[in-house]
Amino acid sequence: EVITAVTLIVPVLVAITNSIMVELDLKLVGFKFSTLTALIEGSGVGVGALALVGICCAYATGAAALVYFVSPICAGSGIPEAKGYLNGNFIPGMYTPKNFVVRTLGVILSTAAGFPCGREGPMVCIGGILGVQAVNLLAWPHMQETVKMSGDDSVSAVLVQEQKLMQGRRAGAILGAAAGIAVAFNAPIGAILYMFEEVTVVSWPSQLTFRAFVCAVVASMAARFLLFVTGS
Repeated sequence: EVITAVTLIVPVLVAITNSIMVELDLKLVGFKFSTLTALIEGSGVGVGALALVGICCAYATGAAALVYFVSPICAGSGIPEAKGYLNGNFIPGMYTPKNFVVRTLGVILSTAAGFPCGREGPMVCIGGILGVQAVNLLAWPHMQETVKMSGDDSVSAVLVQEQKLMQGRRAGAILGAAAGIAVAFNAPIGAILYMFEEVTVVSWPSQLTFRAFVCAVVASMAARFLLFVTGS
């Protein structure tokens, strides 16, 4: 039930995140070039060029500052770390809300600055973060069990099914990453094939294939709908 809810909720969240990223990126790029055009018409090409360089440097500095001071693990695309996590390795601090904010804003600022990069790679981790956090929120109450430690019930302890929770988190990361690829490339089937490539060591349950397909299709359709509504 939890994974079913994650399969339907996460792609919508990923699509909304993608739409917000596109809108903010368009706003920043539009501001950059409108300022350039206004300064060229009013003060000449030289002033406009300096303003363009200054704005791009400001965007780039903002992205670099977020990574350097807030979350250094977000320095790259995150795909190697995601692949390591999905194949059973512990990557501390990989799927946290802080990383979600840094990766999202960092991608927006770096693309607006004109760097030769895009949101395609980081969307794997952005979607994975949403998937893992959704599992944490929905599955945590079901993973706890109170155990009596004494005959008179005066002492009890809470046991957490860590192994099952970790499996759920990895499933959430897979579903979120598939949704991220689907919205970035508008390719739900390609998203599933990409996740097959990423998860090369641990077993891939047969039911996860269908869930990943549903997640990718829902994400792609939701992203197209939101982009249509917003006119992007």
